[in-house]
Amino acid sequence: MATIVGVDLALTHTGIAVIVSTVSGELVTASVRLVETAKPPKKANLYAAVGDIQRATLLYAGIMEELRESRPALVAVELPSGSQSAVSAKCGGIAKGVITGIREALPEVPFLWFHQNQVKQALLGRSKVSKDEMAAAVLERLPDLQDYLDEIARSKQEHVTDAAAVVIASEGTELWRAAMGNSA
Repeated sequence: MATIVGVDLALTHTGIAVIVSTVSGELVTASVRLVETAKPPKKANLYAAVGDIQRATLLYAGIMEELRESRPALVAVELPSGSQSAVSAKCGGIAKGVITGIREALPEVPFLWFHQNQVKQALLGRSKVSKDEMAAAVLERLPDLQDYLDEIARSKQEHVTDAAAVVIASEGTELWRAAMGNSA
């Protein structure tokens, strides 16, 4: 058995799915988490940079807490990409900086990095995929994930689904095989 953690990385809503690969190769959901950060209210009278640092700190703490608890053999991360604005590019950059710091803090844990199109391609064989198609493909493979999704607001479920999807996408990679071999 091995524990794999999937992370759908973003500054505002980061989904985390802890998946266990059983001895028979079946994937089972162990837990999920949603790490959320928000811009401080205007009345807090903070400079934007201070708010960004506070959000980065919350994101770092939330992800690290899950990784310390789950002790994964592998972490698979879907990185933010395709910014439509300077604000989303900045948020994506902050989130990437956070996950880079986490990677450096955990040198013994292998990390896999994915673009969203790689995840879609791995699950459905094409990169033009709707959110509903992705969710259906993930739930077909991890039906027990639905129990966890039922506890999350519908508008935020995609973050957890995407975190589980990146775990599924990592199957068969060299790092996956190494993680499965090291957990035996």
